[in-house]
Amino acid sequence: MPQKEKCVICQEAITNPICPECLQREVEHWLADFNPSLVPKLRDYTGIFDAYTQDGVNCIICGRDMRVCAHCFCKDVYQLFREQLGERAEDFLLSFDFELNREAG
Repeated sequence: MPQKEKCVICQEAITNPICPECLQREVEHWLADFNPSLVPKLRDYTGIFDAYTQDGVNCIICGRDMRVCAHCFCKDVYQLFREQLGERAEDFLLSFDFELNREAG
């Protein structure tokens, strides 16, 4: 498999090609329903993924090149917000699963 089809973080194949920018927008909408104060923190944090946008697979939503899988992005966001989300952390896992449920348990 060509290297560009693997996530630069976990080295697994990118099987759900949704880029960090598109996922971030979805997480922002989700956060806006119950804790909009976390949106700026999300935006600051997800800037770290900007370096991984060249020579990757194309996002199925926006078409941008991407090299970070949805699983790694959501896992990092979950880790960032786990304490602030409280009981909503489980809702995050259900909404942005990408196989996170098997790791969180």
